Amino acid sequence: MKAKNEETRQEVQEELGRKREEVARTKRDVDYMTELESRIAEMAATNRQHVHRLEDMQNQLSRALLQVMASQTKTARRKEEEERQARLLAEERLADALAGTKHHEEVHAVQVETNKHLYALQDEISRVALEKKGNRQRQADPDSTKTYTNGQSKDRETKPRQKEKENQ
Repeated sequence: MKAKNEETRQEVQEELGRKREEVARTKRDVDYMTELESRIAEMAATNRQHVHRLEDMQNQLSRALLQVMASQTKTARRKEEEERQARLLAEERLADALAGTKHHEEVHAVQVETNKHLYALQDEISRVALEKKGNRQRQADPDSTKTYTNGQSKDRETKPRQKEKENQ
């Protein structure tokens, strides 16, 4: 019995050694798992910080993009307005040039017409003056009628030629 007790005791001791080893292994596993959980928690906290930073960056980028788009829209509108103003100015200059040309042509036409009337009036005045002069000469000297008529014809032929030379 003693041997049996010894054998039992030895079995119990072996079993106790195995159990101690198992407890130690379990303790190491628990410590390792605790350490892993702690590292996982740290990583999760770091990841959350990174996510927050990325979200902040994304918000900043969104605001910057909106500012760029607003600036581009403003620049495009300003450019369109400048182009519109340039077109209007060009059209206005063209209209002014056309109006100036038309006015010049109209003034020239009026001057030409006025000159025609002026020359006609001058011719009429000359004719009337010559007729009066001729009438006086005829009254004073009835023989000079032929000479006067010939002279009047010569005046009519030379005056338009002189006027043409003066106009040129």
